[in-house]
Amino acid sequence: RVWVFAHELLDAFPAERVLRREGKFFRFQWCVSKTFVRGGRVVFTEEPGEPVFLFPEEKQALEVLEEGSVGEVPLGLPRWLSELRRRISPELLYFVDYGREGKSPWPREGTLRAYAAHQIVDPKRCVPGTCDLTYDVPWEYVRVAARRAGFVSVSLSPLGTWLVRTLGEKGMEELAALFPARESHALLRSLAYLVHPEGMGERFAVLVLAPAKGSERVDSSLFGEY
Repeated sequence: RVWVFAHELLDAFPAERVLRREGKFFRFQWCVSKTFVRGGRVVFTEEPGEPVFLFPEEKQALEVLEEGSVGEVPLGLPRWLSELRRRISPELLYFVDYGREGKSPWPREGTLRAYAAHQIVDPKRCVPGTCDLTYDVPWEYVRVAARRAGFVSVSLSPLGTWLVRTLGEKGMEELAALFPARESHALLRSLAYLVHPEGMGERFAVLVLAPAKGSERVDSSLFGEY
């Protein structure tokens, strides 16, 4: 029996920057600008490229992207999930991450952020590999990717709600009992930070997936050209 816990994996998963224009989605391409700043350091620009092929359910999941807006989409996720299911057959799969759910609109320029030396920096002014890139996880698209790979969504809930429901008051007490008295206070304080809405309780979410029953075959298109 295998359970997989993926903490902040999706926000670092390879993703495409896509632009919605006239009902279609176009892949953004990063190009080297002819202008240089800060002692000849390279600057990148984004230009719309070829249309991105999306299945109808994928397009529906991205309806939250308004006309002219940009979003980040982990297009390779369905195939990755299908490989995970084929290779290790997890009984349960937990994704713990921050992202966007429901019909709330995305920022017009997307959610891509870059970090270097613990500070947010402009990714267009950084040489690839010198900063960490992250983005808000589109939970509805992740659920669609999971269905295509032969999983079903068991639940999606805020981290605080999930922890309280899973551990319960008795579970937290038993967890604290495992640590020496001098460490119990720090442990409970850490748990409070994970559960409290002003900490990580509402900013993070937990998506639980399970293999679909009677679904041994996955979408064959996952193994062709995307």
